[in-house]
Amino acid sequence: MGNSVIEINSKNGSYPVIIGDGLINRVDTFIPEKYKSGKILVVTDVNVNRLYAKKLSLSGEVYFYVVKAGEKSKNLKTVEKITEFMLDKNFSRTDLIVALGGGVVGDIAGFTAAIYERGIDFVQIPTTLLAGTDSSVGGKTAVNLSKGKNIIGAFKAPVLVVFDTETLYTLPEEEIKSGLGEVIKYALIDGKIFDAIDKEAIDLKEVITLCVECKKRYVEEDETDLSIRAVLNLGHTFGHAIERKYGLKHGVAVGEGLRIIVKACYDKGVLPKDEYEKIIALFDRYGVEKFDKPVADLFPAIKFDKKIRNGKLNVVLIKGVGKCEIRKFDVEKFGAFFI
Repeated sequence: MGNSVIEINSKNGSYPVIIGDGLINRVDTFIPEKYKSGKILVVTDVNVNRLYAKKLSLSGEVYFYVVKAGEKSKNLKTVEKITEFMLDKNFSRTDLIVALGGGVVGDIAGFTAAIYERGIDFVQIPTTLLAGTDSSVGGKTAVNLSKGKNIIGAFKAPVLVVFDTETLYTLPEEEIKSGLGEVIKYALIDGKIFDAIDKEAIDLKEVITLCVECKKRYVEEDETDLSIRAVLNLGHTFGHAIERKYGLKHGVAVGEGLRIIVKACYDKGVLPKDEYEKIIALFDRYGVEKFDKPVADLFPAIKFDKKIRNGKLNVVLIKGVGKCEIRKFDVEKFGAFFI
C-alpha cells in the first residue's frame, strides 16, 4: 500500500502530512529543495538518536542536537541551549530545524523554531504513535513551567510532517499505550475512528490516517484554538493534572482523564447508558486505566490550566460517540460536577 498524504491548510500556507512505511530512509525526497543548500538542525533525544540518526536521509550541512529523553527536558533551559548552539553554528532564518522524535522533542524543536530570530521553518518527523496521530500536526508548540504543562508556547505550523510507521515497531509497550490514549480520544470525537478500532484486527495505517484527518478538520476551522478546536482537549483537563502530579506518560494520563469525564457525564445524565457502556467496553478492550485516587486531589493543579479565561474553565464533555460539548465551569465550583 502506498503512502497516505493529507494536506493541512494553515494561515501561513499548507503543509503535507505523509504517512507510510520506510520513510525515514527517504526523508530527503520530501524536503523542499530550498533547504538543501543551507543548514539543518536535527533535534532529537538520546533514545531516538541511537535508533534513527544514521538512517535519517538529509542533504546539506546537517547538525544534531540531542536532549535527554522525557518530559523533564521540555523547558526554557533546553530551548536556550539549542538557540545558543544554533547561533554558534551561524543558523539563519532561511535554514531549517527538524524534530525527530516523540511529542516532547516536537514541542521543544517547534517552540525553538517559533522564536529563533522571530521564526525559522521546521519539519516534524514523529517516531511515536502519540506524536504521529496528534502532536506533530496542528502547529501547537510549548514548554512547561514548574506550575503547569505547556504554559509557554506559540503556534508554529511545520512545513512538512513525515511519519514513518515502521518506527512504531521499536517502541516500548508503555509508549504504545500512551499513544493509544490519544487515539481513543479521537475515537470518542469521531465515530468513524471508533468503528475502526472497535474490532479484533485493526488497520493501523488507516487509524493513523483517520486521526490526522479528524485533527485537520478542527485545525483548519480554528487554527489558534479560540473555539471549536478545544474539542481536541477531551480528557486533557484532568489528564494534564494527572500527568504533572503523578508523572505518568501523557497518553496514559489522558486515558485516565477520559475515564473521569465519561463517568461524570454518565452520572450527571449527559451521556446515555448505552453510549456509556459502549465506551467503557472500548476502554476495557485497550486497557485504559482508571484513576484510582480521589478526583478532588486534581483540583488544585487544574486551577493552573491554561484554558482558564476570566475565572471560567472550558471542559469538554461527551454526550455520545461523536457528540462532544464544550461547557464553561466556574473555576471555583467546577469540581462539583465530577464528584
